[in-house]
Amino acid sequence: MIREQQRTEQGQVGGTVIASIIPDQLEIPGRVVIEYSIIEDSSITLGDNLILSGCHLGHALGARRSVRGEMLYHTVPVVGDKYVTVAFSIDEDLKKEFSRYGDVVFCGETLGEFGALDRSEVFPGGVSMTLWNARLFSPAATKAESFLATLRMVNKEEDRELPTQRLAMNDILILKDKGRLVRLRQSLDSWKEVA
Repeated sequence: MIREQQRTEQGQVGGTVIASIIPDQLEIPGRVVIEYSIIEDSSITLGDNLILSGCHLGHALGARRSVRGEMLYHTVPVVGDKYVTVAFSIDEDLKKEFSRYGDVVFCGETLGEFGALDRSEVFPGGVSMTLWNARLFSPAATKAESFLATLRMVNKEEDRELPTQRLAMNDILILKDKGRLVRLRQSLDSWKEVA
């Protein structure tokens, strides 16, 4: 089912849903925005103050059915038929420069607290230490796999394998596939007109 407007008649949608496919039973807190996204499972719990843009939350989330609030998740198609989901705390300054790796804050915690993230991999070649330049996000074959990989990283799950390639926001702007982005949005708009 596609829902586009704020709707509270069933007490389930308090946030804003724009051109997205979501289950009717999904509970959406009042300060949540979902745009151009697909959510397959109504048992997913969405935190407050959350933005989901272009994301696909598939059934593969499994036991990971909680998406923490105070966050922005945005999935972008990139060249090579891949997708990358970025995630940031809504109050992070992406361009703030840090002088020490141990001081770089991501999702409310220092990068050092994310375990296997090595400085030389996150900030290769002496780029300035900003979240904008931090290579944190893994390309994946599908939007759902991309979202899951980023959610696992944000949740600091130890069982994940470190990907060989990670991209920064700076990389993603260069590699984004604009044509595919437009087609994805048009497909959701077309589906809405049929539904």
